[in-house]
Amino acid sequence: MSHELIESANDGRGSMFYVGETPWHELGVGLAQAPTLNEAVKLAAADFHVRTEPLYVKRGSADSVTYELAPGQAISRADTGSVFAVTGERYKPLQNWDAFRVLEPLLERGIAHLETGGTLREGADVWMLARFDVDDPVVREVFANEVVPYALISNNHSARRAARIQETPIRVVCANTLGAAHAAEGGVYVKHTGDGASRMVEAAQEMFRKLTERYVAIAQDYKLMRKTVLSVEAFERSVLDTLAPLPASDAQGFVKQRALDRRITVAGAWEQGAGHVGDHSAWEAYNGAVECLDHDVDTFPVRGDAMLRLASMKDGRIASLKASVLNAVLVECRR
Repeated sequence: MSHELIESANDGRGSMFYVGETPWHELGVGLAQAPTLNEAVKLAAADFHVRTEPLYVKRGSADSVTYELAPGQAISRADTGSVFAVTGERYKPLQNWDAFRVLEPLLERGIAHLETGGTLREGADVWMLARFDVDDPVVREVFANEVVPYALISNNHSARRAARIQETPIRVVCANTLGAAHAAEGGVYVKHTGDGASRMVEAAQEMFRKLTERYVAIAQDYKLMRKTVLSVEAFERSVLDTLAPLPASDAQGFVKQRALDRRITVAGAWEQGAGHVGDHSAWEAYNGAVECLDHDVDTFPVRGDAMLRLASMKDGRIASLKASVLNAVLVECRR
């Protein structure tokens, strides 16, 4: 898939901006610091108005032509006249500024800053991506810059998609990455009917509230794990018995040996995992388990190729095992 940016925008640099790392397509305006929302809308080539126009049907012959008003309406770009879609009369365009302005309070409070934004398919799709810094001291202490959620606002004018507000780990810089972000579940959708601008504000407030609550809860759990030292028995109960439970006494020899080998490998990662100091903390126990699940293909194999393994890590068996280990470790921390 091509990037689908408008390359003639911004003096040929493309219809987007970015802060920091240059995108793979090497288009767009690179910035040393985050722009204001007004600046961003212009740099993203999204400062255009979308309008509705009536439809007419041509009647008669070459000698006598008349035009009759037809049902429906055309959705067009006011500055170029490009028609994005033909829709029913309930469809109401949501202007780009009304879609993006939900970010303004966050930007003014310094909770988020704009990272990328752009226009695709001659204006049919626009997006704005904000790097979201959860305003909580525990979150800042635990995560620092290691885990940074993005807030993605996307708007469509071709009647193919609703406007959407979502959290994503993907840095959106083109059609490819926007599609990848949209493929994930979640987020809030706002249909192009009625007062879409007001519903965008309500949806954004709700999403950001839940995001903050979730990150605060996660950070508190991680902080607890960092300060909790596990006994060997607690480690065995929470991590080893979850990832490599000992089989029944009458199990075949190779089954027993496989479980023992897994337990030895995971136990080694508790003390010698990447970045570990060997403090026997619950945090290092959990991270050692995650390291083994994600990267030790011999100890925790997944049938198929690398893509199937990635799928398993995202929402399959590996993801399920990680969640089970996390829950078991937190039980030990709260004893």
